[in-house]
Amino acid sequence: MSKKILVINDDPVFDEVLRAALSARGHQVEICLQPQLAFGRIKKWQPDLVALDIAMPGRSGWEIVSQMRSDPRTAKVPILITPAAHVGLIAAEALLLQGMRYDKLRKPFELDDFLRALEHLLHDPPPR
Repeated sequence: MSKKILVINDDPVFDEVLRAALSARGHQVEICLQPQLAFGRIKKWQPDLVALDIAMPGRSGWEIVSQMRSDPRTAKVPILITPAAHVGLIAAEALLLQGMRYDKLRKPFELDDFLRALEHLLHDPPPR
């Protein structure tokens, strides 16, 4: 079943690799290279999942998570966080994600690992 995936990342090469892999599996893919526009794209397009980088110029991924959490229309959208290896998940950020469906996959990662995490978030029922 086709799902809508929004990739928010400032690396066009990385984004196109994800677009090709996800499109080949039948998903609809949108790319957002400008994090300051990301929340508007999320609200307008209403994706089934957001793949989100954390360290981006203009707006951090954590700001986007905060916006998503504060809006009932986006608070339940699963998030696959794709930070660089040096970006940690500190206590404040973990608290921000509390109650949201998410997974985290540090870059660099294997494409198969990304696809497994994505399928898990899309198809496994949320915890109660």
